[in-house]
Parts: sequence; structure tokens; C-alpha cells
Amino acid sequence: MTEIVNSKMEPRNEFMDEQVKVIRDWLNAVDMQLSKIVNELVDICDSMDLIDECETFILPQLEYINSKKHEEL
Repeated sequence: MTEIVNSKMEPRNEFMDEQVKVIRDWLNAVDMQLSKIVNELVDICDSMDLIDECETFILPQLEYINSKKHEEL
């Protein structure tokens, strides 16, 4: 009796093992894509910080330099 149950369970276990493998592969692929997205978002945020720094420091300096050039002309 247990042999009959085991023989019926074996193909199902192989099928389930294959399904688990497919799901794990898919989750790994999704994880890699999400990691890429997060890295791109971090780069964008870093760029935004540079833009803020540019607006608060560099642009006023450029305006000052440009105003001095106009005064000299």
C-alpha cells in the first residue's frame, strides 16, 4: 500500500520540484531587476543632490562672475 502511494507521489514531487525551481529562478530574475532599478534611482537621487548643490552654490558664483565681467566691459 505504501509503495502505491509513494509511486503516485514521486512524479508529483518531481513536478513540484520543477515548479519550485522555476519560481526560484523567476524570483532571482525579479530580484536582479529590482536591484538595477534601485541602483538607477540612487544615481538619480545623487544627481538631484548635485543639482541642488549647483543651484545653491555654483549658480550664484556664476552670476557674480558674469556680473563682474559686464561691469568691466
